[in-house]
Amino acid sequence: MSDKLISQQPRTTALGPTQRVTPQLAIFDNVPSWAIVHAARDNRSAPLICEGEVVVVEGDGCTGTIPEDGGLYLIEHVIAPHSARYGRERRVRKIVQVCRAADGSWWARPYSRQSSGSRTIVCSDGPYTDEIMLAEKILGPVEQQVEQR
Repeated sequence: MSDKLISQQPRTTALGPTQRVTPQLAIFDNVPSWAIVHAARDNRSAPLICEGEVVVVEGDGCTGTIPEDGGLYLIEHVIAPHSARYGRERRVRKIVQVCRAADGSWWARPYSRQSSGSRTIVCSDGPYTDEIMLAEKILGPVEQQVEQR
Protein backbone atom coordinates (compact mmCIF):
# COMPACT_ATOMS: atom_id res chain seq x y z
CA MET A 1 0.00 0.00 0.00
CA SER A 2 1.38 3.38 -0.97
CA ASP A 3 1.56 6.43 1.25
CA LYS A 4 0.65 8.63 -1.70
CA LEU A 5 -2.65 10.43 -2.04
CA ILE A 6 -4.71 10.43 -5.25
CA SER A 7 -4.64 7.76 -7.92
CA GLN A 8 -1.47 5.76 -8.41
CA GLN A 9 -1.30 6.11 -12.19
CA PRO A 10 -2.97 8.02 -15.03
CA ARG A 11 -6.08 6.30 -16.35
CA THR A 12 -8.03 6.83 -19.55
CA THR A 13 -11.79 7.19 -19.46
CA ALA A 14 -14.32 7.87 -22.22
CA LEU A 15 -16.50 10.94 -21.67
CA GLY A 16 -18.72 10.38 -24.64
CA PRO A 17 -19.02 8.36 -27.81
CA THR A 18 -16.16 10.12 -29.58
CA GLN A 19 -14.28 12.08 -26.92
CA ARG A 20 -11.39 10.53 -24.92
CA VAL A 21 -9.46 12.24 -22.17
CA THR A 22 -6.41 11.08 -20.25
CA PRO A 23 -6.68 12.89 -16.93
CA GLN A 24 -3.53 13.42 -14.91
CA LEU A 25 -4.32 13.75 -11.23
CA ALA A 26 -1.66 15.29 -9.02
CA ILE A 27 0.05 12.96 -6.53
CA PHE A 28 0.98 14.35 -3.12
CA ASP A 29 3.24 12.96 -0.38
CA ASN A 30 1.28 14.95 2.20
CA VAL A 31 -1.77 17.18 2.33
CA PRO A 32 -1.08 20.83 1.45
CA SER A 33 -2.34 23.40 3.97
CA TRP A 34 -4.70 24.90 1.36
CA ALA A 35 -6.53 21.62 0.73
CA ILE A 36 -9.16 19.28 2.07
CA VAL A 37 -9.21 15.54 1.33
CA HIS A 38 -11.97 13.09 0.45
CA ALA A 39 -11.80 9.31 0.28
CA ALA A 40 -13.80 7.67 -2.51
CA ARG A 41 -16.45 5.47 -0.86
CA ASP A 42 -17.18 3.44 -3.99
CA ASN A 43 -16.10 2.90 -7.58
CA ARG A 44 -18.57 5.41 -8.99
CA SER A 45 -15.72 7.42 -10.56
CA ALA A 46 -13.60 4.41 -11.56
CA PRO A 47 -11.33 3.85 -13.30
CA LEU A 48 -10.06 7.38 -12.60
CA ILE A 49 -10.71 7.36 -8.85
CA CYS A 50 -11.32 3.99 -7.22
CA GLU A 51 -12.81 3.03 -3.87
CA GLY A 52 -10.41 3.84 -1.03
CA GLU A 53 -8.33 6.32 -2.99
CA VAL A 54 -8.08 9.81 -1.57
CA VAL A 55 -8.39 12.98 -3.63
CA VAL A 56 -6.96 16.37 -2.71
CA VAL A 57 -9.47 19.17 -3.19
CA GLU A 58 -8.54 22.83 -3.41
CA GLY A 59 -10.76 24.58 -0.91
CA ASP A 60 -11.60 25.30 2.68
CA GLY A 61 -14.69 23.09 2.95
CA CYS A 62 -17.10 25.92 2.18
CA THR A 63 -19.33 25.87 -0.89
CA GLY A 64 -19.28 28.41 -3.67
CA THR A 65 -16.80 27.33 -6.35
CA ILE A 66 -17.94 28.32 -9.86
CA PRO A 67 -17.62 25.17 -12.01
CA GLU A 68 -16.00 24.77 -15.39
CA ASP A 69 -17.53 22.47 -17.98
CA GLY A 70 -15.89 19.02 -17.71
CA GLY A 71 -14.14 19.75 -14.40
CA LEU A 72 -13.86 17.30 -11.49
CA TYR A 73 -15.25 18.55 -8.17
CA LEU A 74 -16.14 17.50 -4.65
CA ILE A 75 -19.84 18.23 -4.18
CA GLU A 76 -21.89 18.16 -0.98
CA HIS A 77 -25.59 17.37 -0.77
CA VAL A 78 -27.56 18.24 2.35
CA ILE A 79 -30.36 15.74 2.95
CA ALA A 80 -33.26 16.84 5.15
CA PRO A 81 -34.00 14.84 8.31
CA HIS A 82 -36.45 11.97 7.94
CA SER A 83 -38.37 13.03 11.02
CA ALA A 84 -38.72 16.14 13.15
CA ARG A 85 -38.04 14.04 16.24
CA TYR A 86 -34.43 13.39 15.29
CA GLY A 87 -34.01 16.66 13.35
CA ARG A 88 -30.49 16.00 12.05
CA GLU A 89 -29.63 16.71 8.48
CA ARG A 90 -27.27 14.40 6.67
CA ARG A 91 -24.42 15.63 4.50
CA VAL A 92 -23.16 13.45 1.65
CA ARG A 93 -20.01 14.26 -0.33
CA LYS A 94 -19.24 12.83 -3.78
CA ILE A 95 -16.62 13.24 -6.47
CA VAL A 96 -18.33 14.37 -9.68
CA GLN A 97 -17.70 15.76 -13.12
CA VAL A 98 -19.81 18.78 -14.05
CA CYS A 99 -21.16 19.22 -17.56
CA ARG A 100 -23.02 21.94 -19.39
CA ALA A 101 -25.77 20.62 -21.65
CA ALA A 102 -26.65 22.03 -25.07
CA ASP A 103 -29.66 23.83 -23.55
CA GLY A 104 -27.40 25.69 -21.08
CA SER A 105 -28.35 23.64 -18.02
CA TRP A 106 -25.66 22.17 -15.74
CA TRP A 107 -25.37 18.58 -14.48
CA ALA A 108 -23.16 16.74 -11.97
CA ARG A 109 -22.43 13.07 -12.71
CA PRO A 110 -19.97 10.35 -11.76
CA TYR A 111 -16.83 10.62 -13.88
CA SER A 112 -17.01 7.17 -15.46
CA ARG A 113 -19.41 6.67 -18.32
CA GLN A 114 -20.66 3.25 -19.31
CA SER A 115 -20.69 2.02 -22.88
CA SER A 116 -23.99 2.22 -24.73
CA GLY A 117 -24.41 -1.56 -24.42
CA SER A 118 -23.99 -1.54 -20.64
CA ARG A 119 -26.91 -2.36 -18.37
CA THR A 120 -25.50 -0.22 -15.56
CA ILE A 121 -27.65 2.71 -14.47
CA VAL A 122 -25.72 5.96 -13.99
CA CYS A 123 -27.57 8.78 -12.25
CA SER A 124 -26.83 12.48 -12.68
CA ASP A 125 -27.75 15.40 -10.46
CA GLY A 126 -29.51 18.23 -12.27
CA PRO A 127 -30.56 20.10 -14.18
CA TYR A 128 -29.31 23.31 -12.58
CA THR A 129 -30.45 26.42 -14.43
CA ASP A 130 -27.00 28.02 -14.24
CA GLU A 131 -23.53 27.46 -12.81
CA ILE A 132 -24.29 29.62 -9.74
CA MET A 133 -27.02 27.17 -8.60
CA LEU A 134 -24.55 24.29 -8.93
CA ALA A 135 -21.74 26.27 -7.24
CA GLU A 136 -23.78 26.33 -4.03
CA LYS A 137 -23.05 22.59 -3.66
CA ILE A 138 -19.42 22.49 -4.82
CA LEU A 139 -16.72 22.40 -2.13
CA GLY A 140 -13.79 22.71 -4.56
CA PRO A 141 -12.00 21.29 -7.59
CA VAL A 142 -10.07 18.00 -7.49
CA GLU A 143 -6.40 18.81 -8.01
CA GLN A 144 -5.01 17.84 -11.41
CA GLN A 145 -1.48 18.09 -12.76
CA VAL A 146 -0.78 21.19 -14.77
CA GLU A 147 0.90 20.49 -18.10
CA GLN A 148 4.33 22.07 -18.52
CA ARG A 149 4.66 23.99 -21.81
